Amino acid sequence: MKKITRIVCLVLCLVMLLPAAVACSQKDGTYGAQINMYLADEIHNLDPAYAHLDSGAAKLIGLLFEGLMVIDEDGDLEKGLLKKYQYTVDDMLTPNDKSDDTYTMVIDIGESSWSDGIKVSADDFVYAWKRVLDPSFDGEAASLLYDIKGAVEHKTQMASKDDIGLSADDDRITITFKHNIDPEEFLRKTASPALVPLRSSVVSRYYNWSSSGATMVCNGPFFVRSYSPGNSMQLARNAYYHRLPDDDIRPTKFVKPYLINIDFKLNSEDMMKAFEDGELFYISELPCDKKTREEYEDRVKLTDTLSTHTYFFNLNKEPFNNKTVRQVLSKVIDREALVSEVVYAYASTGFVPKGLSDLTKKDDFAENNTAKIPGNAQMSVSEAKAALSAAGINPNGFGELTITVKVDAVSDLVDEDYVVSQNEFDEDTVDYVVAKMVAEIWNELGFNFKVVPVNAIQYKESTSAMSQYRDELTESLYGIYDDIKVYISDDEHTTVTKERATFDVVALDYSLLCDDEFNALAVFAESFSGSVTDGPFNEEVPLGHITGFKNAAYNTLIQEAYDARVAGNNALASEKLHAAEQLLLDEMPVVPLFVYKEAVLVSDDLSNIEWTYFGAPVLNDAKLKNWKDYIEKVDDEDEDEDED
Repeated sequence: MKKITRIVCLVLCLVMLLPAAVACSQKDGTYGAQINMYLADEIHNLDPAYAHLDSGAAKLIGLLFEGLMVIDEDGDLEKGLLKKYQYTVDDMLTPNDKSDDTYTMVIDIGESSWSDGIKVSADDFVYAWKRVLDPSFDGEAASLLYDIKGAVEHKTQMASKDDIGLSADDDRITITFKHNIDPEEFLRKTASPALVPLRSSVVSRYYNWSSSGATMVCNGPFFVRSYSPGNSMQLARNAYYHRLPDDDIRPTKFVKPYLINIDFKLNSEDMMKAFEDGELFYISELPCDKKTREEYEDRVKLTDTLSTHTYFFNLNKEPFNNKTVRQVLSKVIDREALVSEVVYAYASTGFVPKGLSDLTKKDDFAENNTAKIPGNAQMSVSEAKAALSAAGINPNGFGELTITVKVDAVSDLVDEDYVVSQNEFDEDTVDYVVAKMVAEIWNELGFNFKVVPVNAIQYKESTSAMSQYRDELTESLYGIYDDIKVYISDDEHTTVTKERATFDVVALDYSLLCDDEFNALAVFAESFSGSVTDGPFNEEVPLGHITGFKNAAYNTLIQEAYDARVAGNNALASEKLHAAEQLLLDEMPVVPLFVYKEAVLVSDDLSNIEWTYFGAPVLNDAKLKNWKDYIEKVDDEDEDEDED
């Protein structure tokens, strides 16, 4: 009896202490505003190295990861995790001979932790950077680091990983460069979403680390708390952002919101109704219909972006291996007509969007381009047919050709096993609307183009998480290679078994890796492409751009631009880059259609939101009016459901 009494007393004590515990938890910042937002289309691969292939992914990466630097909406460089740095140039034995000088940058990072409480270290940066420089890693971010000693040599299998001038010691990164650099210019590159830190123990251990909330750790202000494919994603405050677990600092000092709720089930009509009903507080992209966009025109916040809606041709396939075909397919497109459908965009005039200063520091690089793509169609259908006929091209002879586009699923298309149908989707998706228009004009030439809508991932097995997935667009681009041996040293190699490039044409919202025209154009050059290399150690054999584009003259122009920039001759570098862009416009391996303007709709109840130069929202200080009332409303609804 006494034992039972003690238990009852203990329970009563715990019950009495519960409100105090909750209050303490609130005081410590465990809870806060829960904000319902439509941040982006459904995202399934959150690997920062591939975020530039999808503008939606780029928006989320900025919330989940933080690099050394950040570029704000106005283009100003701000500190992320960088605490301080020092750049030194040491003259060696011969003052007039710069070849033996050493160029070193020492970077100290500030205190911060991953979402699981483990401290962010300099090793995490070094690992992430060496990862994109690995010869077996297929991605375009490598060229951002090519100023580092041994970087390009390792990427092209001319040197080992140990020869890269990168080392880490606790909170300090030491970088050795192969030539003199502009420190601020290099630090701007580190603001790229592709160069955020990664934990080797996670990335190397879990194959699906970038698509599973269960395995992903984040060092940004938020982390993926839960994900239900085709339904919702929930981001939670990273309680260890800019602090260590044992710090006596409230998490709310650095991140105000507690949860960000993203509902993928909403179709266009439901989304706008939820916004008007005060149930949705932020929409990152208005539905693609003129009526809605005209209705909210005065309430939308418009910002320029570095994201271009681009069609990538597969030059390893017919008919896209023919330059005349590529030129004709580009010239018959009326870009202004596409923009009139998208509304918040401007027609592309070249491969480099507006907003990047020319290396001469005079005007805008895109504005200085002498050869620009006209907004209206350059060829009529009859003229295009004549051009194809003169080149001996029969459009009917290539069978069915596909334009692969990413689309959004809608709520009733997801079954109990989370298998999303490819045949039903939200037809207001911008990519799909544009693709239908482009396919229609291309088919008037006699081709047989079919638009293939793909939900960004297709599930092969029953699952309620992101453990079994396939990123269709990334896979079709980078492909799967066929027994390529990637050499790490003379006698050590890894084998990547895949078949390259499965697409015909793929539509991407392609974001620049950094705010620099050199890197925007350099990825089309073989040595700067970042693609997997195929050949024995100490024999440079790059595979070139992911489209299959290879051009010796273009390679030379990019290398000359790089060399001129290193020598400090920005005028010559600018001249070479403009010449390179003109050559691309002639070869047309990809077709830039239009550059997005970020069209954001924000509720009057939501404030203190900023944006980065890449168009990603900064929600650290976001405030939702009367958020406690909203939490109570949610709790009441949950209780009603329980009673039912």
